[in-house]
Amino acid sequence: MKILKAGKTYIECDLFVIIAIMIHLIMGMGEHLFIMFFSLTLHEMCHTIIAEKLGYKIASIKIQPFGFVAKIDGDIRSAGDEMLIAAAGPMCSFILCICAKATAGYANEISAFINADDFMRMLTEIADFNLMIAIMNLMPALPLDGGRVAKAFLFKKTNYRLANRILSVTGIMISMSLLAIGIINLVNENINMSMFMMSAFLLMAAAKELKNASNAKINSIMRRASTLNRGEYVDIREIAVNENVELGNVISMLSTNKFNIVNVVDSDMKTLSRLDEGILLTSAAKYGYNISMSALIDRLE
Repeated sequence: MKILKAGKTYIECDLFVIIAIMIHLIMGMGEHLFIMFFSLTLHEMCHTIIAEKLGYKIASIKIQPFGFVAKIDGDIRSAGDEMLIAAAGPMCSFILCICAKATAGYANEISAFINADDFMRMLTEIADFNLMIAIMNLMPALPLDGGRVAKAFLFKKTNYRLANRILSVTGIMISMSLLAIGIINLVNENINMSMFMMSAFLLMAAAKELKNASNAKINSIMRRASTLNRGEYVDIREIAVNENVELGNVISMLSTNKFNIVNVVDSDMKTLSRLDEGILLTSAAKYGYNISMSALIDRLE
């Protein structure tokens, strides 16, 4: 749900996170909560800075247990951009971990100002939390940063839908493993609220990614429409298919980050029709995915 607006960017927070915050406060874990949000804020700031440097606009930022997720307005233009944006967060967390460890070496020198033991404990917690966030976000699973990098890589080797499915299932498997570790720790009377919170939320987020994977092509077309309606541009990709190919198969061939135009040809390589992705989308809703391209052309005439 939306909690405030900063400029043109909406700040959103999941109800699950609000519940988790209340639990932390009730259990007297306010210091840990501050360290967590301080670290995650810097983590996400690196994502947004890189995205804006590459020319993207941030539509909203959503607070989640494993990090703040910035939603970019429109499609990411290339796999390289996605890798750079996704890798920025874990890199920031690694740097914070190193800085906290390095600063801990000077704890005794500033003991005249604050308690050295408390300062050391806080720095250790900052270092441990940021190391955990960095390692977790590097895992090749959606919706984590590592999953975004892996998706950009897999997209070059396979199709967008398959890449989403593989990494979403991986996310579910990792979240189940983390949940099992949390239960084992609970049995051993070693309660780790962060582990429970992140594993449960990651499971829900990965399941949502898996559900959305089947509609990835259609969703990308809708986002491009929004981009064009704002007066921005989208690169064009043009392909040719045989008239006997079904509409569903043609839609699976479409690029997710370019405006698609499909030339339908007969067996003699003669162009029968030239259809854009908007027509393909409305036709799929009207006639279904199993209609052949030749039959679709007849319907459209």
